[in-house]
Amino acid sequence: MKKIKAVIFDMDGVLIDSETIEKKNMIKSAEINSLPFEDDFFELFLGCNNEMSYQILLDRYQDYKIVDKYLNDLEQLQTKEYKEGNIKLKPGTKEIIDYLRNNNIPYALATGSSYKYAELDFIQNGYNKIPFDHIVTGDQIINSKPNPEIFIKAANLMNISINDCLVVEDSPKGIDAAYSSGAQSCFVPDLVKANESILSKATYHKNNLLEVIQLIESLIKWHSIIGAI
Repeated sequence: MKKIKAVIFDMDGVLIDSETIEKKNMIKSAEINSLPFEDDFFELFLGCNNEMSYQILLDRYQDYKIVDKYLNDLEQLQTKEYKEGNIKLKPGTKEIIDYLRNNNIPYALATGSSYKYAELDFIQNGYNKIPFDHIVTGDQIINSKPNPEIFIKAANLMNISINDCLVVEDSPKGIDAAYSSGAQSCFVPDLVKANESILSKATYHKNNLLEVIQLIESLIKWHSIIGAI
């Protein structure tokens, strides 16, 4: 067990229960455009920013006009979900944010989503803004996960070494990025369940955010105990 000084969160599938809805709409947009879209194809998009997602679609469908039409239809489907209030917080999101803030533990958001949608996700759920002081979104980076750029940038915003951070993730790409960055990581499953490949790189595996609070408490307490010896 190694000390931590800060926590970095992915958003979709970790803090926001959005990935089931996004998968449904990506499949529906494919149907509208008469395109193939298998269930496991969606996993390629987990943890990606818009640029990488576009490239994955272009590699698959081989036509810019088809991809642009697909994404336009997807945008309309997603907008409808927001208008209907269907994007909810994951259980434990409010509790873990309050816990970190109340205990003066630095924390950051590092999401492949754009700032626009990150803001919408939280405003729709009772916040007046994104409840993070340190935010890195997919439109603020060059290299998408599994490149570690987004986590290193988040750590730098907090002025804390990435080696002293715990990254909370739900995607294989995110766990790979955390592993490459030198951070500790905690895998919290959403659409992708734990498997040998993920667990070989994740430092910890918890079932939900309430369990992650307990993990953070134990790491902070362990740090305090060791520091006092």
